[in-house]
Amino acid sequence: MDTTSRQARQVRVTDVMTAVPVTLTEHQSVHHAGIILLREAVSAAPVVDDDGGLVGVFSHSDVLARFASPRHRRGPLARVDDRHASAVTVGQACSRPAITIGAGATVDTAARELLDRDVGRLVVVDEGAVIGVVSRTDVLKLFLPEWAEQADDPGPRPPMGPG
Repeated sequence: MDTTSRQARQVRVTDVMTAVPVTLTEHQSVHHAGIILLREAVSAAPVVDDDGGLVGVFSHSDVLARFASPRHRRGPLARVDDRHASAVTVGQACSRPAITIGAGATVDTAARELLDRDVGRLVVVDEGAVIGVVSRTDVLKLFLPEWAEQADDPGPRPPMGPG
């Protein structure tokens, strides 16, 4: 086992998460929420009810699905398209339930959940309260620290994809 893998088994989600994340309320309009995501430079945000309880997660995909032309799909994806096409509020459009992880979980556990659930982020909860979001990027910064150190460097990047 390499040093980074060993470290991921010891580092806690609270050490790498985005604390005090942008949150949306279930009554906000899809349009307004999309503007908030763009303004705050985040791809998704937890959705809470009037009491602060976690409802779901609203993402760029939810905005795009709402405003893009409907696709001709069958099965479960058709229902998703129909739901998004008629969604007016964040509560109607968001993914439910939110996939969560406990504040004390290890980054290794978070990485496994992100992969197994095929999601880009997990909502971090402590005693039922939303305290953060841990994303694939947050986890990758731990596994690839040299990349994280260069994140603000505008220099050349390694090529992506086949080639």
